[in-house]
Amino acid sequence: MEIVFKNFSLNYLDCRTIQVINYLKASGMPVDYYGYKAMESSDKVFHEMIRLRKRKWRFPSNILRESDMQDLGLRPIRVLFQQFADVKDKLLELLNNNKGVFVWVNAEDVLHNLNLEAASIHSIMITDYYNESHQYRIQDIPLYPELFYDEADLATMCNNLLPIHKDFLFFETVAGPDVDKLRSKLEAYIHNYTDGLIFFDYFIALLQSDGQVGSELHELYPHLDDALSILAGSRFLFAKALLKYGFHERYHDLYMVISRNVEILKLTFMKAAVTRTYDYQKSLDLILKIKRMEREALHLLKAGVIDTSRFRPGRPGKPVLLDSNNTNMKIAWDEPEDHLWVTSYEIFKDGELVGDSKQLHGTINQVTPERTYAIAVRARDVFGNVSEPSLVSLITINPNPTENLALYKPVVASSEDGITFCKDNIVDGVAETRWSSVFEEEVSWIYVDLGQATRFSTVVLNWEAAYARKYTIQSSNDAKQWTDIYRRNNGQGGIEQITDIQGYGRYIRIYCEEKATRFGYSLWSVSIFK
Repeated sequence: MEIVFKNFSLNYLDCRTIQVINYLKASGMPVDYYGYKAMESSDKVFHEMIRLRKRKWRFPSNILRESDMQDLGLRPIRVLFQQFADVKDKLLELLNNNKGVFVWVNAEDVLHNLNLEAASIHSIMITDYYNESHQYRIQDIPLYPELFYDEADLATMCNNLLPIHKDFLFFETVAGPDVDKLRSKLEAYIHNYTDGLIFFDYFIALLQSDGQVGSELHELYPHLDDALSILAGSRFLFAKALLKYGFHERYHDLYMVISRNVEILKLTFMKAAVTRTYDYQKSLDLILKIKRMEREALHLLKAGVIDTSRFRPGRPGKPVLLDSNNTNMKIAWDEPEDHLWVTSYEIFKDGELVGDSKQLHGTINQVTPERTYAIAVRARDVFGNVSEPSLVSLITINPNPTENLALYKPVVASSEDGITFCKDNIVDGVAETRWSSVFEEEVSWIYVDLGQATRFSTVVLNWEAAYARKYTIQSSNDAKQWTDIYRRNNGQGGIEQITDIQGYGRYIRIYCEEKATRFGYSLWSVSIFK
């Protein structure tokens, strides 16, 4: 299981690096220290990914360079070989001592992944050997947490390598990280770090041009998508390192906000690449925002400034009603003029704080038809500053006799695949949004809180391509003890309408037990009807 990023879209590291860091983290090593120079400049990213048209697995990241390993308390050891048989005994000895052993293999020899770049080498980690079956257990993080290879197949893979790649790599822990020395290196890295923000300037100019912007973006898309993974992922690792080295948590929060905004930009371009429909102004506004964030965050970090009261956000726009049912209303508002570091919005009903949202819309529960409510919102930024409340909207909802009971209700899930595919998407009433579990989970679940125990007879599941082949619909009154009310062992995906259910409960859970794909489980929507 990949436990460093836990979000596939943030992983920008090559196969060997992510496997080694993941192994060290699983072994209890404090890997957040390793990110002290993780932040990659946008200038470097632009040169490598846009000018040279590289893919992210070819990007020369700053993470886990061998020159840093001594300070990190690690000693890499390589065992050279000519033929697999020459080092089999050594391999078994290492595995018996619970060592993960890394080996290169030719991409064309990899039996479990046919999508690797042709004529390249690929890293796998050997974790165990089963004497009775003569099989080795393999990890190929991030996509394959457990595989089994026959000894003959592994031997062939190793023997087919060029001599320069024939070695086993493992690690000895010689000491804990030299934290004082590493912190000094981090401080020097921050002091010397420069970024002309060329990456952002290039795309600002492109989006403002009168040329064939859409076709150029489409041609660039694989490299642009990888570049945004590098920017988002490297700031994620750098933020965690800042916290680990004792920097004020506000610096961590700054770079986490930047990472999330880059991830949103990545999603914007991903949707455009699929639909071939580009919202140039939306993309331009987001790029300009991230560029300003990069500049201000670096200035604050270099200056050591933590008094950020001057960044108080402006007042959000007046809320408006988007939709409602008999118990909930969905509202939206415009962002304030000064919104650079805004991370969330507080929602007030009749003067009482009733919820929050990281989007420009939110849901208010426990409302009654034909009653008028005073609704307002307030912006909160990454520094903890809050804005003045918005102007108050007086909103009355109308009764709806044929309502979807799940619409806009609270949702809880076993996992979410980043901010893009979050749990609330299954009840937001928007056809183009979906929830996805992380792909590492074999069993995942998601449930809707109806607010009170309710009888229902129909559940409609709208699956994305990554559907559950085997799943159970369950109900509960306390979200602890669950009762099975429907089970399917041969799910087909698409829209599955389950009728004539004798259902009763406050919480309705979809318990997914078997995947139809190697990715996570994914639902566009869950609808529940009386």
